[in-house]
Amino acid sequence: MIAARRPSFSRFLLMSSLLTGLLILLFAMTRWFDIPAGDVTDWLVGIVSVWWLLAITIIPWNIYFDARTVIADAEMSQQRGITVQASQQQYAASIAKRSLLGAVLLHLVSAGVLYAIAASNISSVGYVAAGAAILLTGLRPALRGYEYVAQRLATIHEEVRFPRDDIMLLKHQVASLESKIEQLDLEEADSWASQQVKQAKHLERQIEQLKLELQSLSTNNEAAHRQISREIDHAVAQISTDGQFLEHARELIRFFKQA
Repeated sequence: MIAARRPSFSRFLLMSSLLTGLLILLFAMTRWFDIPAGDVTDWLVGIVSVWWLLAITIIPWNIYFDARTVIADAEMSQQRGITVQASQQQYAASIAKRSLLGAVLLHLVSAGVLYAIAASNISSVGYVAAGAAILLTGLRPALRGYEYVAQRLATIHEEVRFPRDDIMLLKHQVASLESKIEQLDLEEADSWASQQVKQAKHLERQIEQLKLELQSLSTNNEAAHRQISREIDHAVAQISTDGQFLEHARELIRFFKQA
């Protein structure tokens, strides 16, 4: 698992500001109590050296160790069958190589410059700062190596408790559930639920239209039935009238025959 990225520059500013404030406080106290502790030049060289040593100890080394962590995690992911782009691994390896070389060179060059400041009788603090630069060249990787081992052990412990395959499966299931939940969100116009609501409203409108058409057909049907009924009644009445006429005609014919 890739560790969270450390805010190198923010950390550098915080530590530098705290140490600078502490050094200024110590300088003021030595002046207040008349304690011999070097002149202003020594303190200025000391403060600048603190800022510089913190910068070259924190920023380039953090970049190097972060790149190494990325490389290690990429190798672990490949062992798990997870695809990792080769270009990303190459980029991380390039950053690790350059940052390591830059960090070591910065320490050595800084030690040489600080020693030259002391040798030029500008400030004897340069000797101490040069020694600190050399010491930090090995101390910083040693401390980070301890952190790396502790981090790896914690990662192994987490993977034993929660295997990465299970975590990947769980993430996939969570992503699937999130997708399904989004499909049920009525506020999303393209969601499945919104589409179903739209279709239901469309069906309701169609049903209302069909009801109106059915009502119209029913009304027309009743009117047609009434018209047919009237025509039948009229035809029956006409037939009755014709029957009476024929009956009178037969009676008249019988009368003439008998006469």
